[in-house]
Amino acid sequence: MDHSVPPISPFYVLDMHSWTKDKIRHKIVATTKRLYSVLNYNKLGVCFNDFNTLKYRSAIFSFPEKLPLSFSPPKSVSWESFQQSYMYHARDPGDQVELILKNSAELHVNEYIEGVMIHLFYDPRTSSWEIATKGGVGGKYSYYGNLSKDPMNSEKRSRPYFYDMFMEAFRENKSADINTLPFLESLPKHMCYIFMLQHPRNKIVLPIKRPVLYLIRVYYVMKHGVAFISPKYYEQWYIFRNMKGIVEFPKQLEFETKTDVESFFQTETTSGGNCITPGVAITNEFTGELTILKNPHYDVLKTQQKLKPLTQYQYLCHRRMGGSDNYLQLFPQYKRVFFSIENEYMNFIKHVHQCYINTHVFQRMGVDYGPKYAVHIQNIHKELYLPMMRAFSQKNRRNATANPIRRPKVTQVMILQYFDRVEPREMLYILNWDTREQNYASLPA
Repeated sequence: MDHSVPPISPFYVLDMHSWTKDKIRHKIVATTKRLYSVLNYNKLGVCFNDFNTLKYRSAIFSFPEKLPLSFSPPKSVSWESFQQSYMYHARDPGDQVELILKNSAELHVNEYIEGVMIHLFYDPRTSSWEIATKGGVGGKYSYYGNLSKDPMNSEKRSRPYFYDMFMEAFRENKSADINTLPFLESLPKHMCYIFMLQHPRNKIVLPIKRPVLYLIRVYYVMKHGVAFISPKYYEQWYIFRNMKGIVEFPKQLEFETKTDVESFFQTETTSGGNCITPGVAITNEFTGELTILKNPHYDVLKTQQKLKPLTQYQYLCHRRMGGSDNYLQLFPQYKRVFFSIENEYMNFIKHVHQCYINTHVFQRMGVDYGPKYAVHIQNIHKELYLPMMRAFSQKNRRNATANPIRRPKVTQVMILQYFDRVEPREMLYILNWDTREQNYASLPA
């Protein structure tokens, strides 16, 4: 049984006494067997470079013994911080301007997996395996989100437990004991395993056909902390070779630079297909740092999933009438969601403008932007640009000897004014185009 680990790994010191209440939330969670301490950093007020705090994204300790049992990947760092750290630790950084991702011994590049994070760890106090989520232990609960405010909501009542979905991913009865899984008999008990769970009944953005677990991290658990284990090691373990289809690994990707990643996202978006890569995760195996390059198109879809069409329609109607300031003074609870909708609206305007520039300025005629954008690109050209050009030509002929007149161009402001004239119901249809396509793709054939 080959469970080889690297001789030197990044180590995370975990100490129940080294944190402050204003930075890290601490709660005691009870299961039918034992008590656990769960630590999560507080998103409000934490500094981006406070790495000692940010490593407590989700850490689980025994209670009252206060010994570490499981640990999730710390909060990812920005690309700029990641690149700076890599150049600092590189043996021969040279004069590189942009970080080279391909064929690097220290960098592991793979697709970013959406889903629910699940801890799997062994508790020596009970001699049994246990699962946990970011803020709880046992999995005998659901995530309700905003539905929790409505106890009569049928969708809330139908949400499955995380434990049930975890067992169904192993093709086991949800009422079975987790310790009866044959898979666990050969799994090293001195390590914790972090999965991303995908389940058809817990869809986030992308359509899910069957329950599956993606193993994204393994940590060696010790008395005072945990050690990072590279995917290059644990993905080769024999035990996982027989679990294909149940336990998967994120697909490894090859890109030369960050610019190539962004081009890949752009190509995927303009292709009009239903296959979307949520992002690219890059791990520095020398330091254990993780950075995630998110797909902007995926972020738009995720935002649309959270926004209710009725609220979007309200926003668009108020925008058509001249603004929502008076409405938000009476109903301030809608400020945050209106801000999210406005941000989505402005991102859409920026994208249409970029598509127009690509088509009519850079003359990239071979790119198919799909019906969501193509019809508006042509309408903007006919209704805005061509009339401006005719007026420009006439003025230029009359003022041939005077100072030359600046050639007109289509700006984001003009495109914003174009869409502000669209009926709210039609604009709602346009903004939710991608979500509608994703929902159609998830329907059974």
